Amino acid sequence: MEDKSIVLIGFMGVGKTSIGTELAKKLHWGLIDTDERIEQQFGMSTSKIFLDHGEEVFRKAESELIEQLSAEEKQILSLGGGAFLNSKNREICLQNSTVVLIELSWENWLDRYPLIKDTRPKLNGLSTDEMYHLYKERQAHYQPYHLKINVDGKTAEEAAELIVSGIG
Repeated sequence: MEDKSIVLIGFMGVGKTSIGTELAKKLHWGLIDTDERIEQQFGMSTSKIFLDHGEEVFRKAESELIEQLSAEEKQILSLGGGAFLNSKNREICLQNSTVVLIELSWENWLDRYPLIKDTRPKLNGLSTDEMYHLYKERQAHYQPYHLKINVDGKTAEEAAELIVSGIG
């Protein structure tokens, strides 16, 4: 296995950070959740950053962080669901890291929605149809990648094992 960082991408709430935690344990690598790092930088939640400063300010901080971290070795980076929408972020990650798409079916994602809705500012006020549209729209932006895993019915540990097997 290469020492290049592993970047986890996918729609919000699919389990990137939980899977990243298990993957970091298996590989004895560090884990960086870009949303958490930005929250620390601003001293407030992602929702509050969006509200007080706007999405553009958040995305700029996100891009700077991704550029800084993606070239590091032996790191797991868990990207926010919107990070890969930026073509520069995609190029940097694909060039410097191993990009893994975490895929979860719409039905299973919808089951998780009550657990994540309060921490996802992009979902505020959206109907189920609007969320589905956002989910489908973003799927096209999660390409290309080096490895894709579907996590329907899998624990974070099982998903991490699939990643290790897939890139090993």
